[in-house]
Amino acid sequence: MLVDDNERFILELSLKLGIPAFELEEWPSSEINRYKALNVISPFTDKAQAVRDGLLMSLIRNQNVTKKSQAVTPSQLLPYLEEFPSYLEHKDVTKAQSLLKNATQDWQVADIKKHIQEAIEAEQAKADPDTYLISRFKEMVK
Repeated sequence: MLVDDNERFILELSLKLGIPAFELEEWPSSEINRYKALNVISPFTDKAQAVRDGLLMSLIRNQNVTKKSQAVTPSQLLPYLEEFPSYLEHKDVTKAQSLLKNATQDWQVADIKKHIQEAIEAEQAKADPDTYLISRFKEMVK
C-alpha cells in the first residue's frame, strides 16, 4: 500500500522515465520538485491527467449553471478522483460530515462536535472499538 502522495509520484515517475524507484529516491528533492512542477503544467502522470480532465469537464458542465447548488465538482463527475470514495465511508462518518457541512451557526457546529466527541467516547468504551471510526471522528472534532 502506498504511504503518501510523494511515494506515489516517485513510482509513477519511475514508470514514465524507465528508472527504478530506488534510484529516483536518491535524487535531490529539488530535482523531484521540478518534475512535480512540470506535472502540474504539463500532466504526464495518470492522476494529474485525470484531475485536469475532471476540471475541464466540470468547467464545461457548470458554465451555464445559475445556482451554486446545481454546480458539480470534478470528483462528482469522476468519482475515482476522490482519495476515498464516499460510498465506502462509514455511515456515521458520512452523517456527521453532512451535519457539519450544513451547519450555518457557530453554536450548531459546537453542538455537532460535542455529539461527535460523545460518540468517540462511547466507541472507545466498547470491548472492541472501531479504531477507523474513532480516527475519522477525531479529524472532524479538530
